[in-house]
Amino acid sequence: MIPRNLEVVPVGNSSAIERIMFDKVRSQLYIKFKNSPLYSYNIDEAIFEAFCQADSKGKFFHQNIKDNFPFTERLDN
Repeated sequence: MIPRNLEVVPVGNSSAIERIMFDKVRSQLYIKFKNSPLYSYNIDEAIFEAFCQADSKGKFFHQNIKDNFPFTERLDN
């Protein structure tokens, strides 16, 4: 189950990402891509903060998160 008290991050006009949320207690990043399921990634808060500051969320995700952190495809999206 996805926690209720998540920090929601604006994605701007991303062509790939629909929604970004972060659970600081669990260091869990939730990403909902357009036309795909919700995924959760175990990342540290410093990576999350850099992700929030990135001009291109999709580019940052592909360069810094995608193949560098474990993930789970969530069915409770």
